[in-house]
Amino acid sequence: GQNGFNIPQVSPCPEVGAYLKMTPEELHALDPKNIQGYARRLLCDAYMCMYQ
Repeated sequence: GQNGFNIPQVSPCPEVGAYLKMTPEELHALDPKNIQGYARRLLCDAYMCMYQ
């Protein structure tokens, strides 16, 4: 990070909107390998769930 601090950076990810409109069943049926970019990180990375 900058100056020794690990400060999260905000990045646009408009593709996430399509996933947010899906039902839990539709999300569960997705193959994580087919989710691209930041959407994959947001939906598949448990570490991301720890941020408020």
